[in-house]
Formats: sequence, C-alpha cells, structure tokens
Amino acid sequence: MTELCVDFGGSAVKVGIAARGRLLATESFPVTGGIADLELVERAARAMTGEPIRTVAIAVPGLVDADGSRMVAAHGKYGWMLYNDLRQWSADTFGAAAIVENDARAALIGETATGCAAGEADAVIMVLGTGIGTAAMQRGVPLRGPDGSAGILGGHLTIDWVGPECNCGNIGCAEVYGGSWALPDRIRDRFPDGLPEEWVGRLATEHFGFADLFALSPEDETASDVLEEAILAWGVTAVNLTHAYDPRTIVIAGGVARAADRFVPTLEAALDEHVWSTVPRPAIAVSTEPESSVLSGLAALSAKEGTA
Repeated sequence: MTELCVDFGGSAVKVGIAARGRLLATESFPVTGGIADLELVERAARAMTGEPIRTVAIAVPGLVDADGSRMVAAHGKYGWMLYNDLRQWSADTFGAAAIVENDARAALIGETATGCAAGEADAVIMVLGTGIGTAAMQRGVPLRGPDGSAGILGGHLTIDWVGPECNCGNIGCAEVYGGSWALPDRIRDRFPDGLPEEWVGRLATEHFGFADLFALSPEDETASDVLEEAILAWGVTAVNLTHAYDPRTIVIAGGVARAADRFVPTLEAALDEHVWSTVPRPAIAVSTEPESSVLSGLAALSAKEGTA
C-alpha cells in the first residue's frame, strides 16, 4: 500500500509516491489551467505505482475549508478548483479520501519532519517564488485558525501603506515587492517613458523571475535595484513573522532558496536590527531540496493519516 502526494503549484503539478512518510518517486507536468489537471494526476499516479493507494494528500495554493476537503479562496490561481471537492474526487478515483492542505503549510510540515528544520517545533516558513507563501507552527502544531487562514497570509501583510495595490486587493503587501508575479510592474515603474528594448525582450519570456534578476543584477542597475527591493521585502516579512509567531527557526524554501547565499545575510541583518529587543533572534534554515518541500510535507501527513 502506498501514499499519493499531489502538489498543485503555480506552473507545474507535482505527483509523488511515498511509503511510511518517505518519498519514493516523483513526477511533474505543466499546469493546464483546467480540470484536466486531475485526469493527468490520475494518469501519472497509476503509471508510477501498480499498488493500491492507501492515502492521498493534496496541496493547493490557497485557503482550504475547515473540513479540509477543498480550496475556497485564491487570487488568480486555479479558478476551476474553487469549491471543487477534492476529497470526494480522490475517494471516487483512488478509493481513498484525500487530505487537502495549503501548500506553504505542507512545505513547513515537510521541512520540520525530514528537511532542513527536522525536529523543530516552533517555526515559520517563507516560500519565495511567484509569491511569498508563509505558514507557522507552534509547539509542533501547524497553525490553521477557525477558517484556515492563520499563518498563511504573511505575504499579504502590508509593508508600505502607500504602496501599489496587490492582486489580493490590499495595499502595499510584501508580495507587491517580493513576489515574481509583480516584477514586470516593478521594472516598468523605473521607465516612465517606456521600456528599453532589452527589457521588452526579457519580460516577454514566459517565466521571467528571480533567477533572471540574480543573473542580471551584477551588471544591470535596474535588475540590481529591483532585486534589492525584493530582498528588503523578504527581510521585513521575516521580522513580521518573528513578531507574530515567536519562531525559533525561519525556513526558506521555494526556488529562490537556491540563491540563498545572495540574500540570507540581509535577512539575518534585518532580524538583528529590527526584531523587538528582548525577543530571541530565530535561526534561518534553508531548504536543501526546495522543489520537494511540499511533497515531503504531504508524505508526512499521509503517513500520519495512515496510522490514525
């Protein structure tokens, strides 16, 4: 009997097969943007294992209902999934009702179970990439709150009360400066008379993001300025999460974690300088396998469900 883990990410869906909480194999495919994603998940799962699936755990990029059966809120992502009963779909498809969890919360569960913060009971996570995904854990218990939003909206805390409007409708969110979805606007703001030709070409690429900024920043002033602004937003978010949740460890995950040496010192300096004087400064732990954080957390949840 195996455990099926499914991570609905921003640009790809990742599928994992696990046993006793450990990932054995993974597969991924590009997001189609429709319910066909579920059919592709089923196809991938059956190709990856011929054994019966005992438990299913699914991560989604938004707010999950109190019953843990479906995503009920997300801004501009997976519109087809809203209020789609994923638990029932899993039961109909695999004979096992799914556990449905927010993706950042799943990533934190994974990193504290078997990842860079293994054994830590008081932690927060910053999943840096398309947005700033966050989650919090206190005394080994992931925070959820009565409606499921506790801990996961750190990227939508206001850091500039006269800043640009965020895609969530709030003003000056951390994601407006520290999420790759907002980078084109941050770059255009620097050229009020129109983008130079080289930037028109760069922004025309399908997935322009932080990897591009890191590569360009040593020689391009605009890239350097926008990247510095994003890193400062991450630092402010780290301070805000520390004040809100009193963590012992801040986990850095997401694709940007691969460039941690370029920005973690700035985060550490922000914590040293701006955290309330009597609050201990949390350590920063960087995921060694950031692409698998969510699947690892789902594997841990599946194993726990299987022994319940």
